[in-house]
Amino acid sequence: MFGSALKYWVHLIFCFNFLGIVHLAKTQSATIDSIKSVLDTVQVPRLHVNALHDISSQYTFRDADTAEYYVDKALALAKEISYDKGLAISYRQKGVVGLVTGNLKEALLWMDSSMIYRLKIKDIQGQVLVLNNKALIYQHLNDYDKSKEVLFEALDIAKQNNVKNREAEISNNIGLYYSKNNQLDSAIHYHELAIAINDEIGNLSEMALVESNIGAILFKEGQYQNALLRFQQAYEWAVVSKSVRTEMISSENLAVIYGTIGLYDRAIHWYNKLKGALDQTKNEKSKLSLQLNLAAVYLEKKEYEKAYQEALKAIEYRKASELQYLMAKSYQIAGAAAYELGREKEAFQLFNIGLDALSEEELQTEGMINNSLAQIHIQNHAYAKATSFLMRNLEIEKKISLPDVISPTYKYLSTIANENRDFKKAYEYRLKHESLKDSLLNLEISNAVIRSAIEFETERKEFELQLSNERAALSEAKVQTLKAERKTIVYTFGVLGLLIVVIVAWFYHMARNKRLALASETKRLSLLSENEKLKNQKLRGELELKHKEVVGLALQLAQKNEGILELRDRLNEQLKEQPNATIIRQAVQSLDGKINLEKDWIVFKASFEGVYESFFDRLKADYESLTTRELQLCALLRLNLSIKEMSNVLGISQEGAKKARYRIRKKLGLTDSADSLSSFLIKY
Repeated sequence: MFGSALKYWVHLIFCFNFLGIVHLAKTQSATIDSIKSVLDTVQVPRLHVNALHDISSQYTFRDADTAEYYVDKALALAKEISYDKGLAISYRQKGVVGLVTGNLKEALLWMDSSMIYRLKIKDIQGQVLVLNNKALIYQHLNDYDKSKEVLFEALDIAKQNNVKNREAEISNNIGLYYSKNNQLDSAIHYHELAIAINDEIGNLSEMALVESNIGAILFKEGQYQNALLRFQQAYEWAVVSKSVRTEMISSENLAVIYGTIGLYDRAIHWYNKLKGALDQTKNEKSKLSLQLNLAAVYLEKKEYEKAYQEALKAIEYRKASELQYLMAKSYQIAGAAAYELGREKEAFQLFNIGLDALSEEELQTEGMINNSLAQIHIQNHAYAKATSFLMRNLEIEKKISLPDVISPTYKYLSTIANENRDFKKAYEYRLKHESLKDSLLNLEISNAVIRSAIEFETERKEFELQLSNERAALSEAKVQTLKAERKTIVYTFGVLGLLIVVIVAWFYHMARNKRLALASETKRLSLLSENEKLKNQKLRGELELKHKEVVGLALQLAQKNEGILELRDRLNEQLKEQPNATIIRQAVQSLDGKINLEKDWIVFKASFEGVYESFFDRLKADYESLTTRELQLCALLRLNLSIKEMSNVLGISQEGAKKARYRIRKKLGLTDSADSLSSFLIKY
């Protein structure tokens, strides 16, 4: 009855615009103190202005009044010394403070003032930044058309001036704009564009954030498995980039999606991981949200005592920090757990406190509490009181679709109507309940399929090794079966021998013959099993030796070509100094002909196919668009050579090798996959 508590939290993870503030909390105070300590010692007015800006920006999301105080000082000093760049930054900071405090129209005017000075000093980066801020302000004003117009204006400026980092940032924001307006195909297009640009400039942290945005869209569409792959990729990039902010976002995404599809242990693992990271910050609101999420997961998992304890911690934490955030939800989860633990009176009290603490937007929480109180009243035969709570849920249904809340509402209404002998209404309510129940069941079945796919992928092993192990195990099983059979026969004849003395000799003779036959067969199968193991070991040894020979041959080619290229480069340098030296030019031309000789490739290909038979034929059959050069690169990737080694073997630059590898990933359909290219090619 109290399930689906976790689903309330699912939508909390996608508010990324301000989540970047979290990772700054730990170091903000130290940063401010450091800037203040040197502020009075700064003698250069411009540096003084810049220091005031830095302090103001540190206070922006902590104390807007203090932030405005420092930016006003910076603005006054910048005007006094006619510092155009300082004025541009001051006006923008004034606009940001206006956005945070809700003075949106005033914030737009400050941004326009900043733009005047950005244009004056030809600060392209600053122009794009200001336009990006203006787009966000227009969104807060619900003027989405103007926001879109400004975003595309910023994108054009970034493209025209080749400002890649801003182009990526704006592309991502356009994606968020389309996502907010449910134009999901367009949203994914611009997010993918942002990833490509960030990949080009090597910004893994931003790639992780954008990947999380795509995962959020897929999650919104119910594509949980694809969303999970995106979140996992985002987490890997975040870890590599050592970005605390993006790692925390990715951890929370993974926790919520695992909880949604029912892999509760994994969800708890990620929540606990995130909890450890949040303990290092001062973001009390995020800590409370996480505490409630953890309680909700335990409730879904039916570990009611843990759910109850975690919910109580959230309540105590909220009281200690004086947070008014999600008060009702804390009491709802605690009440649900208490009810399942058989503490009905305590649950009743917690639910009523939760109702008193409701905020306007907590409609789902209100609906769940109403159902819980209605059930308690029904059990106590207080049908009129129960009905009032259930009718409130029908009013909520008109505002927002909550099938997991309304389904039990109709069930309880059907029960009450049946008790009042209004069988027609009872039947109507029961039909509505069953209809909603079926849709929820279909969703659970879909989640079960996803859970199975994820668990299967986690446990999957290499097929070749499994086949070899199964063969050995099969032979061993036959031996054990025959041994067991022999033991059974001996035991049987022993028992019969005690009961029937007359035929002991005859049974003994039969058993002896059977034992001899079984022993002979056992010995034969044992030898077969041992031979199979030795054969497998020999084959593996030969395969490893041949693999090493092929890798050695490839490295020889790489070393040869590297030496030729180095010699050619030195000769080219001499040719620049002696442009009329015909002998040197002929030597260079001769060396060019010795790089990547066809006969070298023929020798290497023959050696390679001696180990990996039909590799090229199978790969070409599956992917006809692969060129000869790309097939050569696939073979080197199959040997797990480095970029430098592959470029030397093929006689091309390392950048050329990287681009060729990227083209191969596209042709093989691996651009959205977390699998490495080498791992993919191993199956051929």
